[in-house]
Amino acid sequence: MRHPVGIGGEYACPSEDCGGLYGYYDVLAALADPKHPDRDDWSEWMDKDFDPAAFSVDGVNHNLKARITC
Repeated sequence: MRHPVGIGGEYACPSEDCGGLYGYYDVLAALADPKHPDRDDWSEWMDKDFDPAAFSVDGVNHNLKARITC
């Protein structure tokens, strides 16, 4: 193979501009708690079909292969 290959993983990756890994944990906590003061804001900001538990190694490998330009 001439491109990197994913062999496993878990959970969706952090979204752009959420504050890195720790910010992503804060987003997940807010989305999981209906009483969290930032829940509505994050719910509007995230895609409607966002599933933090989603992961597809096939999807990762497709994206890695598609990004190789050499």
